[in-house]
Amino acid sequence: MAFFKHHPVLILLTSIFCANCGVKEISLDFPEHTSKPVINSIIKKDSIISLTINTSEPVLEKENTTITNATVILLEDESIIDSLLYSNGQYNSNTIAKTNSIYQIIASISGYEELSAQDQVPSLPIILASSFKDSVYLDDDDEYMSQLTITLQDPPDINNFYELKLGFKYKGSPESGTIFSDVVFYDYINNDLVLQNEGQLDLDNFVHPVFSDALFDGTTYTLRINYEPDYSIYVEGEDIDTNYDLIVILRSISETYYEYRKSLTIHLDNQLGGIWEGVGQPTEMYSNIKNGYGVFAAYSQVIDTLQKE
Repeated sequence: MAFFKHHPVLILLTSIFCANCGVKEISLDFPEHTSKPVINSIIKKDSIISLTINTSEPVLEKENTTITNATVILLEDESIIDSLLYSNGQYNSNTIAKTNSIYQIIASISGYEELSAQDQVPSLPIILASSFKDSVYLDDDDEYMSQLTITLQDPPDINNFYELKLGFKYKGSPESGTIFSDVVFYDYINNDLVLQNEGQLDLDNFVHPVFSDALFDGTTYTLRINYEPDYSIYVEGEDIDTNYDLIVILRSISETYYEYRKSLTIHLDNQLGGIWEGVGQPTEMYSNIKNGYGVFAAYSQVIDTLQKE
């Protein structure tokens, strides 16, 4: 992406423009807001199921909206198995999430309609092989791009969804130890067709790829992900070895997780603005909470640590 350099003529014109700007009070007319409960819970395989409950508030309101007195029950495959109790900002169960189980929550809150949502924990993703090479090519901005190769076995006869997260382990001094970063930039012009097909690579708030198996359903597929690692790692007084181990986190995510994550990326990107273009229009966030907002979604993941070839 291109950014304007500091230019004396541009700065001068901007200064003249701003110097002649008057101050005008603008009345902001926000639409009337109807408060609803917001439930957020991301279920992870082999982890305790928990959630938060708040109320939605109008723009510019910053009050604590946590709901502490809700009655929340948890069902697994349509059978009640647990009640969630409030503690330290969230409602906690004693249930550890299992793959292929369908979990449902039902929440009762005084003054509101009953809320409910459900999702299924997907099976672990199947990685057959993975490796990466550093500095494979120069992109359009003359930045060296690296390439991660992952071969997946996609289960047949079912729509599958994935999320990829990358991290970098750099070797510091004995004092600083291992330095970790998850800052990564993906080539938004030249990348795997599966990622391009999702249509979000060029968004400023694109962070972690989420993608479906629409282009490789039920087959063995090799993803070739082009990225730029974080070379800005700095520790005062130290020379950091830019050779790194690559941490690969591949998640098998539910369709609810997929839809929510994509809508969140669009929402965050739309909040960006500036002096010339202003702030974008609000975008509707995906939600699977009946009679409320938020998300109740699930995933399972595998983690691999790769060393440079």
